[in-house]
Amino acid sequence: MKEKLKQIVDTFHRYNSENMATQAFGLSPDTLYDALVVAPSFTPYKLGMDAYCTVTALKEGAYIAGYLVEKDGLKIAWIKIGSSAGNLIDHLSLCAELTFRQLIFIGAAGALKPSFHLGDVCVPAYSLSGSQADAYLLKSSIRESTLFEKVFPETSFSDQVIRLGQVMGHLIQKASVFCTPSIALEYTHLEEIRTFDTDLIEMETSSFYLMAQLFELPAAALLVVSDNSATGAALVGRTAEQQRQYEYGRNVILPEMLLSLAQGAPIGSVRKHLLGLEGKTLHSERLSYRLLRETDRPFFRALLADADLTEPAGFLPLRTDAEFDHFWLGLREINRGIAILLHDVPIGYLSVYGEQPEEPEYRDRLCLGLGFVIGKPHQGQGYGTEMLGFMTRYLKQQFSAQSPVLFADAFLDNPVSNRVIQKCGYRYLEDYTLYFDALGREMTCHSYIF
Repeated sequence: MKEKLKQIVDTFHRYNSENMATQAFGLSPDTLYDALVVAPSFTPYKLGMDAYCTVTALKEGAYIAGYLVEKDGLKIAWIKIGSSAGNLIDHLSLCAELTFRQLIFIGAAGALKPSFHLGDVCVPAYSLSGSQADAYLLKSSIRESTLFEKVFPETSFSDQVIRLGQVMGHLIQKASVFCTPSIALEYTHLEEIRTFDTDLIEMETSSFYLMAQLFELPAAALLVVSDNSATGAALVGRTAEQQRQYEYGRNVILPEMLLSLAQGAPIGSVRKHLLGLEGKTLHSERLSYRLLRETDRPFFRALLADADLTEPAGFLPLRTDAEFDHFWLGLREINRGIAILLHDVPIGYLSVYGEQPEEPEYRDRLCLGLGFVIGKPHQGQGYGTEMLGFMTRYLKQQFSAQSPVLFADAFLDNPVSNRVIQKCGYRYLEDYTLYFDALGREMTCHSYIF
């Protein structure tokens, strides 16, 4: 970190106390976090991340809160703060007491041009400072002004974020941002604000990037478009379709990007549980395979409302939109859900997920679990066997350098799935009995290994 940030923190301590980040957010100065997420108003729960991550609320107050988000060995520190540049500067300064690899800002922005739609996710090309709070960071004297100065992110890192989005099937756009000090008063001055010719409007990203410069760490701001004053798409009172688009950007794209960034994906190669199917379709004798798409949603919404299909897979039927949305988000998270197609029409899905066996022989190997559901009209025709055999060979070849180990399980009372797994060359490993929260009862499984 730069000397200036050290001075800010030392002075703050002199007039207050040590360990302010722990007192405010419950975060530990002794932990190395993969990322620090700064989120005005957003919690991990708001983004539905508790559906597929372990989320621990460390400290929750009226205006601020701290969380630990964990998944596949990742440790992500998350601070929810109030809106405004001053809030961001204050609370991010406290986090200079912590150790983390990178900074990620997530927030909502209003669009000022009709080309942007609700749910679009953007990274700033630059942010136009609209708050005098930035002068406290930029200028030697607070009598000087920073109003309307452009603050630029580190361009190469932003470009890598955009490329990562492409790999994951998401369009991440660059957009110029006007930072307003007031949401209510931005409407009074809206026509004047438009003369600055920026694409979006929000409150904090100029301050975020100034703070990132002081931390000397990689930093990315991810903004989801929440309204558009140019088209009349309001912040409050969205249509059902506008709300769906917004929630997809907020609850699907933001979490997927956040987790991949925390894994260091844009700095190195895309991590192991991206399956190499981005932009591809694979073909076996009768079937095809590609990543799940949003256009598949209606089919799977109907499919997974059937208890005869979901309970053998370990979960209750998804009867409400909220239940389905949580499941769908987890299934599409980090591109781990694969659509099984017959004549280009979905008939089921395959889920591939990371396993972490405790046995030492698996410690340095890539371990993946596989689960699948095939619709009733296509059962008993060998499609499950064809799919599992083909995808097993694909995954073994795709990750051959990591000596992959594949696991597949089936309930004791599901002879059909057990036969399919055995036909595909999986070897019986063990039985285990577990209480399945999603079913509300204890079940015994056969576990197989390939």
